[in-house]
Amino acid sequence: MLNARHAPNLDHVDAVAAVFGLNLWHLIMVGLPDELIASKSLDELITRYGNASPLGRESIDRVAEMAADYRSKNG
Repeated sequence: MLNARHAPNLDHVDAVAAVFGLNLWHLIMVGLPDELIASKSLDELITRYGNASPLGRESIDRVAEMAADYRSKNG
């Protein structure tokens, strides 16, 4: 992977992440702040989102959109 001889598949990236105590999405999400990785709050959110019903996911999405709108308007 380092020499770009092979395109990494998700299983290989996941194995590399595991060596460093990370999840796959930690490596593929660009610009992820270190404090989010350290806090594990994002891990918990992703787990809850994945376990939620379709209606629950819609609710989480709406709350996230409202928070993003608020932040963009209020800095």
